[in-house]
Amino acid sequence: SLNEPNSGYFGFADLEKYPLSQELRLGTCPKPIEGMRLGMGLPQEVDLYSLSVFGPRKTGTRLIDPNGAKAWVSSDKMDKHYGFKRDKDWKLGECIFAQHKVWNPETGEALIPHYFSIHPETGETLDEETFINTRFVDFWTKFKDTVRKVDTQLYVIMQHPVMEIPPSLEGTPYIDSRTAVAQHYYDGMSLMFQTWNRNYNVDTVGIMRGRYINPVFGLVFG
Repeated sequence: SLNEPNSGYFGFADLEKYPLSQELRLGTCPKPIEGMRLGMGLPQEVDLYSLSVFGPRKTGTRLIDPNGAKAWVSSDKMDKHYGFKRDKDWKLGECIFAQHKVWNPETGEALIPHYFSIHPETGETLDEETFINTRFVDFWTKFKDTVRKVDTQLYVIMQHPVMEIPPSLEGTPYIDSRTAVAQHYYDGMSLMFQTWNRNYNVDTVGIMRGRYINPVFGLVFG
């Protein structure tokens, strides 16, 4: 299935704070609303982090100035080239979340900080587990069914979000006897420090899945 799928902003409880799942912070680390402002070309002073064996540590701030350059497409050239049909109310060159009144691009104010964590119709709380067991499963089902229309004997490999708990599908029609799970794993400490430490490491999966009240408790020796 799709390589290293990600939930994006889905489940972020507050756009003005780092999501709880963002244990890794290195270098300039804009908060979600700051990223949206930067995407619209607005200068932002963002937190600066370094990494230690005890986890991320804030070391200061840094000004990032895009000089007005925007991340949002400003021309419909590609729409015409590929035959995309854009909604008439979708303004080119403007953040789509600003157009949904999530934040004000004139003042930079977050108008609905919890926009991505509450279902607009049911009021249900949304989080990573919800994403994996609903939206990701929807995608996976379409992918698997498409493959099965071509060949019923091929092994179909599921790759859910990195280091997250896979969807609960045992005993459901969403998987069969020729389904394999191939979640990507990263040794966080070796990856960040670019070296192998023979004396100690960290339980990356445990930290990412919130099994420790503090990342320092995920330190392992030997």
